[in-house]
Amino acid sequence: MTPSEIVKADAQRGQYDADTVLRKMDRAVSDHHALVFHENNSILLLIPLPGNGTELHLYTADSPLTLAQSLKKFISKIRASDIHIVYGSGDIPQTLQLLKKLGVDVEQSDKPNYRWMARV
Repeated sequence: MTPSEIVKADAQRGQYDADTVLRKMDRAVSDHHALVFHENNSILLLIPLPGNGTELHLYTADSPLTLAQSLKKFISKIRASDIHIVYGSGDIPQTLQLLKKLGVDVEQSDKPNYRWMARV
């Protein structure tokens, strides 16, 4: 699947406007304010935060098993970068449990606009 197809499939499940997300994602990447990683049928959007940390957004059309494989690759890419702490605002219990099983220490965020954070 293409990145736009993945976002549209994820939007149908999450009931949000895919076109708005795709426009914002395109603008952020074009302006060099964000990076996008693509594995299988998953997209990870990374947006650097002022100071320390990176905001993450996951869009997926993967099955649970394939999502685990995608997340392993995303984790490896993040660990190979200069990113040390990531933040998320989504309430995605299954994905957070999967991250914990993959060795990522997920905890309550120390920033008010985010629900969780992880040191990678």
